[in-house]
Amino acid sequence: MDTRWWVLIFCAVNGFCTDFFFEEPSVLVQRLIGTAEACVDGTDACLSLNLLQFNLIYSANSWSSAVAAIFAGLLIDRHGSEVSLCASAALVFIGSLMFALGAYSSDSSTAFAVMLVGSLITGLGSGAAVVIMHRLKAFWFLYRELALAFSVHILMGRLGSAVCFVLLGSIVRQIGLRSCLWLGFVVILFSAGSLVALAFIDQREATLLSSSPTLGSGKAGVVQRIKQLDGMFWCFVATIFFFYGTTNSFIANGPNFIATQYGFSEAAASIITGIVYDIALLAPLSGWLTDRYGNRQHWLIGTSILLFIGLLLLYLAPTAPPGIFILLIGMGYTCYAPTIWSSIPLIVPPDAVGLAMGLGKFFHFIGAGSLIAGAGGILNMQTATSAVPWDSFLIYLICIAATCCLVCMVVIYLNRTGGRLLTPSQKERDQGNVLSEYTPLRVDYGGAGQRPSKSGDELTVSAARPRDDLS
Repeated sequence: MDTRWWVLIFCAVNGFCTDFFFEEPSVLVQRLIGTAEACVDGTDACLSLNLLQFNLIYSANSWSSAVAAIFAGLLIDRHGSEVSLCASAALVFIGSLMFALGAYSSDSSTAFAVMLVGSLITGLGSGAAVVIMHRLKAFWFLYRELALAFSVHILMGRLGSAVCFVLLGSIVRQIGLRSCLWLGFVVILFSAGSLVALAFIDQREATLLSSSPTLGSGKAGVVQRIKQLDGMFWCFVATIFFFYGTTNSFIANGPNFIATQYGFSEAAASIITGIVYDIALLAPLSGWLTDRYGNRQHWLIGTSILLFIGLLLLYLAPTAPPGIFILLIGMGYTCYAPTIWSSIPLIVPPDAVGLAMGLGKFFHFIGAGSLIAGAGGILNMQTATSAVPWDSFLIYLICIAATCCLVCMVVIYLNRTGGRLLTPSQKERDQGNVLSEYTPLRVDYGGAGQRPSKSGDELTVSAARPRDDLS
């Protein structure tokens, strides 16, 4: 089997396990805040966090992932990825262990502190890892189904989230809070193992991975590389901030919202919220269509509009079945990711890909962390005599989604006036690549839909094909 498929397999395993762990607090929200039936009657050892503390625990992973993402993008540009992968594996192991142990504290304040630190440590590991994996996919799949490779990784992440909602939502009544947290720890062990496996592959392919211009080994400094990133890229970053912040804020509080507003049980509310991830099977199809037909700018605004409409209908039609509107949110969420992440290598110079990916993930996690914390602050404004302000919560998300749509319109304008980098189909890109499609291969040919390098560094292309297997 080609090495690139092994890379994709281990990236997919990591995506499944990491997203499973990330969504765990959302599924267990009623156990963490102590409102589940089993908490009231004393049959489960629940916590009594408030909604702000819960949202801080959920968003802490994103905050630390943001820090790790930006520094990972810089470090691997300079030093490679093997050490970073092993360090990431150690961090996710330690962080997830602390997160599970936090539930054993009899004092909710202590439990909150331990779980918060555990979430922060896990985020450091997973944030660095996701940047490295995006870099590896861009390296091995640049001229071979790039969006499809991103889609498969994203698909497995969405499936991990969907399995978390369905599985934990179904068994939490039988096994309780603490056992569910230990199940998440076992799952994260497979994530750590996949990172070690990727480090092994990186070591075996060290000659290629350490010298390829795809990984940004040019001589330009960080400041010079940032100057290479134009308005199109920063608009991309803005959509990442708003889109992921909106969807993650809804998903974090979705089970509690649905159970409270629509009267569903704890398990049913988790399953309904999981619809966002259940349609993840569309991700490879979306990636294939994006590769084949191009026009990525239209995909971006289409997915943002789906998110906006889904949230707007939840607010305007509170008596309608929520699953229909959540399906719209899920369709936008599933199709957005392969489009945005596979487009970044096409709009930045080759020697800035690593930094651009790191910045993209940084604003992804910053958006999720800050907007989830903001949502927690809104929801925590309830008093002893008032209900949770869910209407204010939805208006908050609708406004952010509308802002994302406006930024996507700017992307369409910049694409039209800046060389139509997002428009070409895969066939049109292949016509611009006069060299063969051996992977990994990055050619700064300045063809249709490809951003030429501005750094002045001369890129060399090896005629040798990488090893086809790991044996």
